[in-house]
Amino acid sequence: TRPPAGNAPPAAPMARTSRPDVASLLARVQALGRKPDIVRADLDAAEALLDQAARLDPTDAAVWAERAIVDWCQFQEKFDASSARLDSARRNARQALAFDSDNPRARLAEAASLLATNNYDAKTKTEAIRILEPLAARADADVETLLLLASLRQDPAHYDVALGYMDRAARLPGGAGAAHFTRSLACFERGEWAQATEAIDRALGAE
Repeated sequence: TRPPAGNAPPAAPMARTSRPDVASLLARVQALGRKPDIVRADLDAAEALLDQAARLDPTDAAVWAERAIVDWCQFQEKFDASSARLDSARRNARQALAFDSDNPRARLAEAASLLATNNYDAKTKTEAIRILEPLAARADADVETLLLLASLRQDPAHYDVALGYMDRAARLPGGAGAAHFTRSLACFERGEWAQATEAIDRALGAE
């Protein structure tokens, strides 16, 4: 059975590890993407870092996965909501999966691009949850996977599960700001104004 969202899950097989210089660039990309007050310049800077990473290792699935995730962020934040950007997200996610179908960031990119393509309809949400839940069950689940899954699990029947994902994300390095911001949006949706304001303050204080 799947462990509860708030508990420490078992370890899972690791995907291929990026070479150190590429991993350093990818860490900088992820840090930019986790800023609660993200602006387009952050994502443009992330894309420049990914260009460097691709030149160093064009066959690294993690590089292509991050490209797809940045494309998705550009689209979701409406910095670039063009069909070309959405096509790029899908194409980069497919390329990541082609290099390593077990890479968790590639699977995250797959789910994110699928959601954006189908405007978060109910059928697509179900498919995205199917993709993301095994990733969230890993001991090395990342911030973006946990928070995207939390955003998909905010219906009344699963709200406590969503909070568990947010709590786990907040405990990860660099995850507190994004996790508290996600919680603030959930509180606003539920009309919990005081809790929402507190979560925003915690998000900004975590930067």
